[in-house]
Amino acid sequence: MNWANTKSILIVVFLLLNFFLGWQLWQKHTNHPELAFIYEHSLDELLLLHQITLDTDLDPEQPHMAQLKVRSLTESDRPNLPDAQGQSISVKDNVIISAFSPAYPLEGEFDPQLFKELFVKEYVYRGEDYNFNYMDEAEISYIQYYGEFPLFIGSLTIFLNEQGGVTGYQQRYYHVVNEGDKQPIISSYTSLRTLLDQQVIPPLAVIRDVTLGYYGQVYAAENQVLTPTWRIIYEDRDQLKVTYVNAYTGAIELDPNKAG
Repeated sequence: MNWANTKSILIVVFLLLNFFLGWQLWQKHTNHPELAFIYEHSLDELLLLHQITLDTDLDPEQPHMAQLKVRSLTESDRPNLPDAQGQSISVKDNVIISAFSPAYPLEGEFDPQLFKELFVKEYVYRGEDYNFNYMDEAEISYIQYYGEFPLFIGSLTIFLNEQGGVTGYQQRYYHVVNEGDKQPIISSYTSLRTLLDQQVIPPLAVIRDVTLGYYGQVYAAENQVLTPTWRIIYEDRDQLKVTYVNAYTGAIELDPNKAG
């Protein structure tokens, strides 16, 4: 065996390997800085460091999404509003206000899908566009959807009396006028890391839900633009709090610690 030739070959191989690994690292930091950060500081490590529990699954997908130009409800929509017996409806500041006399009875165990079929689709404007959000002793909440994504400000809040009957509701509905150009969004992992880095979510909190949808401030104006946004719900000292992270820029749209 010619040791000198073998040594030369090994040196060349190691140089090529180092070059390849260096090129991969450069690609990671220049073309995919987000992946590089995940590689160096995993989300699990950050959660452990902050003593925060993740009690939901994270979607690794990063679809391209467009902004939505929407129009809120106005008096011009009144002819299309429900006109059921025992229900009175008015529109004020782009909000539908409905009252029932007598109260609409709820019978048996509450089933969100059945209630949608029997009540929401029957008594709510474009009720088929709403999906269940939550229920407590005082109210039932649904959210408007556009395709597979929720419009977080498209709220339907249904009020209950002490007997569990529906006394009325308040509704915000947004007509989608058009879509902008689709753009890449940040991942759910990045949105959570932003909240951890900015200390929005406190130690010992429990993250209950991370959902991608559309968000914008609620204005009295008829037209506005909704932006792809991550909604994060977490529990802090037995209290549920909601925050939003812009899915384009990573900016925090609503910090519950500063709200109000």
